[in-house]
Amino acid sequence: MKKTEHMPLFGVGPLIVVPTIILTCLGVFLTSRNVIPLLTIQPLAVIIRLIGAVAIGLGLIMYILGAFLSRIDDSIRNNELKTDGIFAFSRNPIYTAIIILCTGVILFSRNLALLVIPLFGVVWARGILIRTEEKWLEERFGDAYRRYCQRVNRFVTLLPKKRNG
Repeated sequence: MKKTEHMPLFGVGPLIVVPTIILTCLGVFLTSRNVIPLLTIQPLAVIIRLIGAVAIGLGLIMYILGAFLSRIDDSIRNNELKTDGIFAFSRNPIYTAIIILCTGVILFSRNLALLVIPLFGVVWARGILIRTEEKWLEERFGDAYRRYCQRVNRFVTLLPKKRNG
């Protein structure tokens, strides 16, 4: 890739998030139609729905911060490594937001069997990111990107990055 080129604005994003969103919607729909059996813990149904609602809210906030308020599109167009704002807590806040949002929708639907979908989404996203965006960013930004990776987790924003040594 030439130095003057920049990463595509959408890149592999749709390939990462669309399968998780579709599977989540399909799973919730099929659960509502009794095609997929409801696996829940009935005494905890209200708490599970409450956690789901909080996760939906958190996912939406993270998405808005990452996709809109961070001005990530300007950073991409200007070939700048985005490391501030929400990107100081997660290298991939938009993908993280979608996973949290889908997890919240599943919890709100109370079908705990569907929680395998966001897990699949994380594994899928991780595999694609390592082969595409992360490789490109390391080639483009070198040591600055490697230092960023040492400081900030790929997805999880609430846990500190583990240090070696």
